Amino acid sequence: MTDDSTDLVARLRTGGGDAERELDLRFGTLVRRMAFARLRDPEAARDVAQEVLLITIRALRTESIRNENNLGGFVYGTARNVLQAWIRRKRSEERHRDDAILDSEPADTEHDLDAKARVERALEEIRRLPEVDRRILRGGLVEGLSSEEIGRRLADGSIAQVADS
Repeated sequence: MTDDSTDLVARLRTGGGDAERELDLRFGTLVRRMAFARLRDPEAARDVAQEVLLITIRALRTESIRNENNLGGFVYGTARNVLQAWIRRKRSEERHRDDAILDSEPADTEHDLDAKARVERALEEIRRLPEVDRRILRGGLVEGLSSEEIGRRLADGSIAQVADS
């Protein structure tokens, strides 16, 4: 399938705001909608669309588009790729942020009465758990064991009992 974009491609190659505006009018809104549907973030959707249109213009100016008669296909293929990269990057940032939170020092509960109350409440609830559940929590949270290792240690009895302190 091809689209009628030969004139637009020629004008984009030579530069000029009118051609870039037309590219945005022709494809930008749909790319933004496509990005918003996946990301649910209007600002990120605008950033993705801008990146896609810039990649398209750059590809046209360096003559690296194989089929110029299918500009729409190139734009939407590029949009899919940029979106996938965006989602991977976002997930990676979330993992790093979560790791940083887990690696951070615990809150100073000595002067924060609400935090101290929450810690006491959590400890009360943990004390009410059956011994096997407390061992699982200790293995995962205190000793940093994987689920598989916790299972092996539970089976062979090598996870220490948790004191009711």
